[in-house]
Amino acid sequence: LKPSFFVDSIFVVRRKAQLNFYIVFSSALLQVLCEKQTSFMIRSIKDYILFTLFLKKWANATKELQLKRSKSPIVKQLNTNVMKNFVKTYLIITIGLISQLTFAQKAEFIPTMLRENNFAIREIANKVTPFGWIYFQEDTDILPGNLLTEQKTLLGLNDEDELILSKTSNDKYGYEHRKYQQYYKGLLVKGGEITEHIKGGKVEFMNGKVVENLQFESNPTISESKALSICLEKIGAKKYTWEDIRWEESVKEETKNNEASNFPKGKLEFCLVTGSELISKNYDMVWTFQIHTLEPASIKNAIISATNGDIISIKEEGNIMVLLSHFLMQHNK
Repeated sequence: LKPSFFVDSIFVVRRKAQLNFYIVFSSALLQVLCEKQTSFMIRSIKDYILFTLFLKKWANATKELQLKRSKSPIVKQLNTNVMKNFVKTYLIITIGLISQLTFAQKAEFIPTMLRENNFAIREIANKVTPFGWIYFQEDTDILPGNLLTEQKTLLGLNDEDELILSKTSNDKYGYEHRKYQQYYKGLLVKGGEITEHIKGGKVEFMNGKVVENLQFESNPTISESKALSICLEKIGAKKYTWEDIRWEESVKEETKNNEASNFPKGKLEFCLVTGSELISKNYDMVWTFQIHTLEPASIKNAIISATNGDIISIKEEGNIMVLLSHFLMQHNK
């Protein structure tokens, strides 16, 4: 609570001994709630009922104090404010409850591997957290990769989904960490990753998320060239690196490949395009490009929908001066 809310209240307490501090504090707290000085959310009907009972007792106590205590204009005004704030707060809470009930059907999606009715996982797990961590029982021997490949249906994946090993590492505690990347119909699914934590040749626990129930055609509706033209039209640069002969010669020298070019090559993948939940309706097949411009100098990462050609995002990654320095070093060799 901000100190400014208590200044008047403390003054009243000092000058009017009849005023109980309880009512002062209640007024200050209700002011904070009504003026949205703190984040306040009703999480469940139970919380609402408990808070309603609490406010009712609060109001009764305030009413009794109004009858018994001093009739000073300052105190009367403060008590009146308490009752007004009580009504405001009660209305805010009621509206919050109605909103919660209205949108209750839009409950957060629970991944298959974390569900309580996923008995195959629950039988071998010692603990399952809402954040995607599964700790296996000590007497359960789960071989690395087995659950993610041969039993991937337990994770909510189908025959067109794959989890492919993408990275391995070891720590000082003797654990090996294997990260698997999700692919759907051979295309990378951004955000779909599972990591196994292995010790003594068996998986002790794992964590991560996958995107379930993806349903897309194998071939994009928007071609790579069409997506790139949409992207370049939006960027509207005067000059690009592949239009400069020196930049083109530099990339050929660097890669030892006469066919190399700075011309953008699109990458087809599945990407989260709306919302924050890793669920199929929030995903789309997209083309991703990295565009290097000279006038003005910049590096841009672009994402274009491969299903309808919409521009998902075009973000600047950095200044091209870094690339320019690299180019000058190569050119001066």
